[in-house]
Amino acid sequence: MPSHLLDLPTEIISQILAPLPTSSLLRFSETSHHARTLANANLHTLSLGIAPPTLSRPKLLNIDQTSEPTSTTGNSTKSPYSIWLQIPKAQTYEYWTLFNFQSALVTSILNRHGTMLQHLEISVWALTLPMVSAIENLRALRRFSLRIERIIGGRRSCVAVKREEQEKAWELLTKSTPVWSRRLMALKLENCDLKVDQLAILLKESRDCEELGLDRCRYFGKGLWTWLMEWEGTGKLKVLNVADCGGQLGEVSRMAMGKLNGLQSLNLYDCQEQEPGEFERCNRNLWHVPNFVAPRPGGHGANMILEVDPDYMQ
Repeated sequence: MPSHLLDLPTEIISQILAPLPTSSLLRFSETSHHARTLANANLHTLSLGIAPPTLSRPKLLNIDQTSEPTSTTGNSTKSPYSIWLQIPKAQTYEYWTLFNFQSALVTSILNRHGTMLQHLEISVWALTLPMVSAIENLRALRRFSLRIERIIGGRRSCVAVKREEQEKAWELLTKSTPVWSRRLMALKLENCDLKVDQLAILLKESRDCEELGLDRCRYFGKGLWTWLMEWEGTGKLKVLNVADCGGQLGEVSRMAMGKLNGLQSLNLYDCQEQEPGEFERCNRNLWHVPNFVAPRPGGHGANMILEVDPDYMQ
């Protein structure tokens, strides 16, 4: 009988390590070189967020609704697979120092621990070419969530270079269908500057994708719904969330919804429709999606005005 854990067969060790939270797995990896190799090969879920210089903590895109991060420190979260990093005294560093540090850190983590990574959730404030090079090689990836944080303020030159870098990053990621496209079961993108034809490349071979979430992807116009009608993966889609993209909901988007026969959840709250109440009527009479959130009314928030007594301001 083996006298040490590492003397056990690799298959048994993998079963022991699989349920461990990220923090425990990383501590195990520090015990020896062999342990590090085993730990790297058994990290299956990672939720990683890096705070931008002007934001204390973003809300991560949850891969699992039961594992929403709740800590503001990053040391303790509800999800055992969440890591939240905040750079100490970030305001004392140059923007490009922070930019390059974030890129190098995320890239290093993915290259080192991405061998068996199946569920990946990233919240960063810039997508770079090195990050994308690491992401496109995650062969075991099944669920992928990416949120790009908006940085308030900053010099125009920095914003312009960041935008150019992200444009190149999306071009690199979509120059061909990623190796994980065929296995992908969920994709969530928030504030991502890719185009509909690039989204089509990401999901070109995805036939088992059950969840698609698109939020504030500003380049997604009405062409999003045209692609959705043509996409061969619609048969397995169960959850669709679209917010602040896809243009105004009308005939094309209505036709696209009609082809999604397997939908169990449809959220269109942050979208605008041409005819108020039209999509709610369509769901009630035609689609029958169990969990349906209709587009918000056109006048939502119009009457939410707070009047202040001028005497109070003096």
